[in-house]
Amino acid sequence: MKAGDDLGDLARRAWKIRATSLHPERYGGAAVRADEDARAEKKRQMFAELRAKFIDGPVLIIDFDQMQFTFDPTNVQPFAEHGTVYPAMEVRDTWGKIVVTGGALMSPDFKRLTVPANGEGYSLTLNEGWKIENGKLTQIK
Repeated sequence: MKAGDDLGDLARRAWKIRATSLHPERYGGAAVRADEDARAEKKRQMFAELRAKFIDGPVLIIDFDQMQFTFDPTNVQPFAEHGTVYPAMEVRDTWGKIVVTGGALMSPDFKRLTVPANGEGYSLTLNEGWKIENGKLTQIK
């Protein structure tokens, strides 16, 4: 055996296995490829929508102090270096409570939550002494 030898070919000869040629058409290769391409395009569109909603669009950023949250662990979407998108969740903290039904982006370090600034897809209840200012929750001083 030397560098560059085909291990599969060596094994086939050692065990006297008849060589066969694999044809993608025989196994529905074109259909599999079309399905994979469609799946990749769907995922590309999903990430473009997430980027528009949580990165590029107007957003509300909610920083955490003493955060507690609940969510469905089977229904989350990792979003590269941006964090994780939770389609539905409930978060409580010193500022109040947010109930998300239309998606929210949790930062990778679990220190902040991002939701669309237009208020769609969540219900935010602020405790006394808190307000929204310049796209962030701030404490009234």
